[in-house]
Amino acid sequence: MSGSTFQRRGDGADERTPTSTEPLPDATRAKRLRGSIKRRLPRRVVLVLRFCFDQLELVRCFLHDYRRYRRHFGHPLRRERRYLEAHLLRDAHRIEKGLALPAPRPFFGAEVTERLVSILEEHGAELDGSHARDFAQGALRAYLDYHEGRDVPDDGHARRLETMATVLQGGDAAVGAPSGIVSVAARGGRTSVRRFARRPVAPTLLRAAVARAIQAPSVCNRQHWRVHLFDGATKRRLLTLQNGNTGFGDDAPVLAVITSRLSSFLTPYERYQQYVDGGMFAMCFLEALHASGLGACPLNWSASVEQDRAFHALHVVPPEESVIMYVVLGHYDREAAVVAASPRMPVENFVRFHGETGAEGMVSGKPE
Repeated sequence: MSGSTFQRRGDGADERTPTSTEPLPDATRAKRLRGSIKRRLPRRVVLVLRFCFDQLELVRCFLHDYRRYRRHFGHPLRRERRYLEAHLLRDAHRIEKGLALPAPRPFFGAEVTERLVSILEEHGAELDGSHARDFAQGALRAYLDYHEGRDVPDDGHARRLETMATVLQGGDAAVGAPSGIVSVAARGGRTSVRRFARRPVAPTLLRAAVARAIQAPSVCNRQHWRVHLFDGATKRRLLTLQNGNTGFGDDAPVLAVITSRLSSFLTPYERYQQYVDGGMFAMCFLEALHASGLGACPLNWSASVEQDRAFHALHVVPPEESVIMYVVLGHYDREAAVVAASPRMPVENFVRFHGETGAEGMVSGKPE
């Protein structure tokens, strides 16, 4: 191109570099200046300056994260469709999880079911066609089915069940049908198990599962994950610090606590790599447990400051390790166990093709 300020490299590569007469970009000049200063200063001084910079940059990064999360997270005061769907999905899963327990407590989850009914009553029209609405309706139907024919202890429960039935009247009977509980065999593949056999798990099985899980990728192969395994009184104490294991956690023979070592991360920009890598490792660990014939249920560590401090105050893991998640695990009866159906949305809900040739062009590999 005539008058171009770029020239091709001599090796014929596509990359173009500025000519010697073109002014350097500001970022390039700044980088060269930093390099020149670093070469002139003692290494100890450079490291101290870098440490000070990282402290300030860490504050700036977390402030940025705070502002983004504050702006977009689903606070109950926000009633746009995407936030309503998140509330429906969470509470529908709470219902099907309760039905999947070894001994569901009759009329459990009053506050949860009332919240589901309220959203469906007030926002049913604007949620038309929503998969989250379908799942919520399916969970409520499964809840009603579970209580069919049971003695209702008081008028409050009776009114709640009647209101549910009214909300579901007139809808498509097939809507939400997969919600509720299904057998492990019908669910297929790995699934979260909440009904465990009370027998010990051989350490060889656990070591084999970890051996498979450590094939997970990690940033620059730093392999910072750890798996701490607990049973007995320590297991029970740790489970009191987590909010989602009531009704089945105590029955699981083993608690695995997956952690990441913070000392493995070297810059402020890796502040969330512990969770990225830790999540991939945890998924590999769950799949390895499933392949070995063990059942498992991951438990989130969405902990408050007080919960996290209480966990580390027990000194069961080094203070530099962050908790990624809990996993309760053990043997189970594959033929008899039931699990939460946890239906999935269609794949189109998750994938977006951004290529200029569109989805068909990307799949076929056709040139532009």
